[in-house]
Amino acid sequence: MLQDVGAMYFAYGAWHLNEALHSARSLKFHNPNLPIFLITQRELKCDALDIFDYVLLMERKSQYRIFTDRVRFLSLSPFVRTLFIDADTIVIGDVTPIFDYLDKSDFVIAEHANSRLVNCGVFAYTKVGQGWS
Repeated sequence: MLQDVGAMYFAYGAWHLNEALHSARSLKFHNPNLPIFLITQRELKCDALDIFDYVLLMERKSQYRIFTDRVRFLSLSPFVRTLFIDADTIVIGDVTPIFDYLDKSDFVIAEHANSRLVNCGVFAYTKVGQGWS
């Protein structure tokens, strides 16, 4: 059974995993009740386990397929509505209002500050349709 909402990280390699731990700590500080899911290939130290509610250990097929792996792994989220956060993102406040946007759209993405560009490292989506089953 899927939980309704939660956040997801994708971290491969020691540097990305350390960044994800730092980001997840900032997320938990401001959003203590939001569950967090991590996909990584590394075993976690015991002190890191309390940050993540779900951890999936999965090897990547190729070091050159990071973007296709990311898209493929989105379907593995244990949440109906998922906030994807890049490992190098620091959370500075409540992120739960982003889920309200998913009442009207199946996909939302953050804008870069002071720009018309989008930030591909922060987006939310709803699992709908046949492609998610």
